[in-house]
Amino acid sequence: MTLVWSKINAMRNESSWDHMTVTADHSHPTQESVDNITKNFSFADGESWDEVKENYDPDHPTMKKFFADVKENGVKEPVRVDYEKSPPEVTDGHTRLMAAEAAGHPTVPVKHGTFADVHYSGTCSCHD
Repeated sequence: MTLVWSKINAMRNESSWDHMTVTADHSHPTQESVDNITKNFSFADGESWDEVKENYDPDHPTMKKFFADVKENGVKEPVRVDYEKSPPEVTDGHTRLMAAEAAGHPTVPVKHGTFADVHYSGTCSCHD
């Protein structure tokens, strides 16, 4: 977590942070294997996929409703992945990824997005 905040502070010093706006382009998401993401990608908080899932309550009524929607309709909003990192890092969309995995969907839509793009541009879905 210290590394993430160090990067954020460095970015804050390099740009007009208070006026930073990043436009999300969702026009051409690609598809990525759910299995590949959960086994080979890292996550913004540095946890393993199993540790990420422990932070959520799949029995919560809101989660049940969301999981049912994803099972029926698939994942609509792309999962954000920072492909410039090695391994690639999921920066937003943990809940969507969990719902897709639970529903047995083989793939999810993904878009490139860094931690700062997602969490400091006003595009963060916050609980997802």
